[in-house]
Amino acid sequence: MNTFALQRRRVTLTLLSLFVILALVAVFLVAFSFNQLSFESALNQRKLADAYADGVQQNLIRVLQSEAQRPPEAYAFTPLAAASSNTLSTLTPDSAVPGLLHFFQITAAGEFSTPLLPAQAATPPQLNPDEVTARRALQSQLRELFRINDAEAAATASRAPAPTTAPIADQDAVLAGAPNAELLEESQRVFSQLSQKSAKRNRQGLSAEIAQVADLKLNTRPARPTESAPQMELATIADEAETRLLNVSQSPFTLTTLGPAHYAIHRDVWLNGTRQIQGFVVNSTQFLQDAIQQPFATSPLSQHNDLTVALSDQVISQTQARAGVSYNLTPADVAGSELILQRNLPPPFNDLAVIITSNRLPLGAGFNVLMYTTAVLFILMLSGFFLLKRLSNRTIDVAQQQQNFVAAVTHELKTPLTSIRMYGEILRGGWADEEKRKTYYDFIFFESERLSRLVSNVLQLARITHGNEQELNPKPHRVGQLCELINTQITAQTAAAGFELETDFAQELHDLEVLCEPDAVQQVLMNLVDNAIKFAAVSEPRRVSCGTRRGRYGVEFFVRDYGPGIDKAKMKKIFELFFRGEDERTRETSGTGIGLALVATLVEQMDGKVDVVNKQPGAEFRVTLTEAGR
Repeated sequence: MNTFALQRRRVTLTLLSLFVILALVAVFLVAFSFNQLSFESALNQRKLADAYADGVQQNLIRVLQSEAQRPPEAYAFTPLAAASSNTLSTLTPDSAVPGLLHFFQITAAGEFSTPLLPAQAATPPQLNPDEVTARRALQSQLRELFRINDAEAAATASRAPAPTTAPIADQDAVLAGAPNAELLEESQRVFSQLSQKSAKRNRQGLSAEIAQVADLKLNTRPARPTESAPQMELATIADEAETRLLNVSQSPFTLTTLGPAHYAIHRDVWLNGTRQIQGFVVNSTQFLQDAIQQPFATSPLSQHNDLTVALSDQVISQTQARAGVSYNLTPADVAGSELILQRNLPPPFNDLAVIITSNRLPLGAGFNVLMYTTAVLFILMLSGFFLLKRLSNRTIDVAQQQQNFVAAVTHELKTPLTSIRMYGEILRGGWADEEKRKTYYDFIFFESERLSRLVSNVLQLARITHGNEQELNPKPHRVGQLCELINTQITAQTAAAGFELETDFAQELHDLEVLCEPDAVQQVLMNLVDNAIKFAAVSEPRRVSCGTRRGRYGVEFFVRDYGPGIDKAKMKKIFELFFRGEDERTRETSGTGIGLALVATLVEQMDGKVDVVNKQPGAEFRVTLTEAGR
């Protein structure tokens, strides 16, 4: 590996290392910016989720506060004449409870009743048969949900185990008109049935595909020290202690799951020492839809997040982002999503939890700006890498060409000077006869002419390189005059090289005038002939053709050799300074690589054009000079 190849390799490795370092820094900055955008988006989504959950909680609290204020007697049937005082006796009671089916109560004796019909079997005369049928059907549905009737209540009471909680006789004794202890004990056993159901949270009938919350394997994002979400001051309903008013005592509402599709929200009421269970039944699907899913669908959260509802850590439904559809799911549906919010609802719905997750956080316009900036940055880095690499290689190529030029000039000067000195010593010593003397004189003359052209080219190159060369001032000159000047020079030049010169100067063009500088034209044609001689030195026939013809843009001077021609891949480079078509280590021709570059420069300064085409065989160079007055 030569010195210049090693330099190219070092430059490439240096630039590549610099590019990798800059790329790593850029990747780190982009990753940091992306993480910042992601955190800001997560914080914004958490704020929206908190506002949504606070709204759901406040709405449920308002509903339960309204229901907690209903008097115990409102749960009994009221004749239609007094319906204005009890709206629960209608098929559609006036209540804001989401998914409400209807109200119920269970008396101290275990009797199940609703405000729809009187406790006795008699049919109210105020109701028409169709309405009575509808009321009986609804009451039967409620009774079936509890799986309790008068006979079953008595049988269950006889089989019920002793209550595990403290008897309520002591607390009821404080109230006036307390019943005897036997009735209180029987009531305790009957009411324990519903409490046991509530404690067990019966989930029979739920889909087998429903997963546990722990199975979802949600990704949680650690909050930053400065990261906080606004919390609303939530109103609260009655605390765990029982509320007492005169001879009435009632406990907070409790939620019981009635199979897969209904919830019972109920409370214990002590009225004059007698405990009753009062409450209402809701359709769980409609309740979730109205209380939880519908507010989510109208919230900005639904654009990018999924809503999951869980009951006692068991997932029961999910609302998909933008789709607004609730469906049962498997753990794979939301597994791996990012957890935005997980919050339990207020009592008695504290076993219900809303879980908001996101598969893809919205990063907003800042993300687009980041991506565009990143793309532009990497394009600039890649462009800079290749540009610097190309410039560096170009600089190394120029240095290599200059070194080759110095070596070529040294060779071009040393070889003929050695020959001239040798023939001069022979002539000086008188060692040659008369016939050889003429041959030696001719050799010395032609070699000195070639050396003069070489020195002239080198000097002109130095002036052009340093910017000291004055622009040519082309003026009108007759083509015939130029042809005579050129013919004289190239005839001697080809003869000295042992080549046959074939000229074809068109007579009809001799009187035309072209814009040029005669000395520059002469130098251009001699350089072209010299180039033809060098590259066709081992070809047959040893011939050079030169002449003029009418060109498309003026008068065309051409020089053709009969050598191997020029590789098409190198045609655009042969007029570059120091370029040589052969490898420096294997080239067989002499030359410095500046002749054709000077040709192109001189022709350009005369407002002309130079071109080359391959012939069969050889190559033809064409110099077009602009016709005067055209």
